[in-house]
Amino acid sequence: MKTKTIAGLLGSVLFGVTCADASPPNVLFIMADDLGWSDTGLYGHTGFYETPNLDRLRDRGMLFTQAYSAYAVCSPSRYAALTGQWPARAGWYQAAGHVELEKFEAYKNPRIDKTSKVHHWQSATRTRNETATVADAFKAAGYDTAFFGKWHLGREPYDPLHMGFDVDVPHTWMHAPPGGYLAPWPFPDPNIVKLPAEKGENIETRMAEEAVKYIQQQKKSGKPFFMCYWNFSVHTPLEGNADLVKKYELKAAEQGGNQKHRHPVYGAMVETMDAAVGRLLDTLDKEGLADNTIVVFTSDNGGLAGEAHKAPSQKACCEWLQSSNCS
Repeated sequence: MKTKTIAGLLGSVLFGVTCADASPPNVLFIMADDLGWSDTGLYGHTGFYETPNLDRLRDRGMLFTQAYSAYAVCSPSRYAALTGQWPARAGWYQAAGHVELEKFEAYKNPRIDKTSKVHHWQSATRTRNETATVADAFKAAGYDTAFFGKWHLGREPYDPLHMGFDVDVPHTWMHAPPGGYLAPWPFPDPNIVKLPAEKGENIETRMAEEAVKYIQQQKKSGKPFFMCYWNFSVHTPLEGNADLVKKYELKAAEQGGNQKHRHPVYGAMVETMDAAVGRLLDTLDKEGLADNTIVVFTSDNGGLAGEAHKAPSQKACCEWLQSSNCS
């Protein structure tokens, strides 16, 4: 989905808030990470991966068939979604929001030989705090704002709490959960929101539960909310719950044929991500908020490219990741 399309939709919501007498709608903006369009049931392209909750979201709303991400990697595409700007304007070229170096614009790579006839540029790594964001716009319209999940646009003080959001969980700059998707998650951030979890719990399951608490609190307060729920999934490292991995291993064996698009671990991750989306949709229904909530779902930059999709098992996938330079 084009970020311009998303920004236009959210802008239309804000226009409606200022011009209509009706109760302003809540907005839930869900963004998966590295999810390919053909790895969902939305377009009828896969008979292997299962996304029943995305499918029901499609059936209740609109499906976009000619819409694209603003950039092919994480941080720039997220910058565009947050600001509505083309990422190159701010020097975002790489997935660099997790690095320690603070750069607010692209800069020449100092490691390149000065005699080189080609300029090699490094990406910006931060977004200036004064940059207007969609969260700022919603706050100005009287909304409460919340961010759940993967940020990847900079460490403090360039985090969601300094970019227009009232809530940020788990408040991390990391591009993936450290140690993998299954608890415990040894986040190094000193100010991280501690996530209660049983050993082996998937971070997507926990993040959905934390987001549900927020929705329930907002129902009680009666204030409209704008919530970004940006999944960690299905970014590497590829790791899924054992029962789901087994389910997709059996499914792959039953279907046979080309295994390139029948990855058991990836299948487990897609289903867990979809279940998290379903948890949010169920809560909106249960709390009586669904009819007055706009839900937008997209992927940040499309599917993961690489031989990982050919790995027949979780062990083989981990071996592939250890031998690659995938980031």
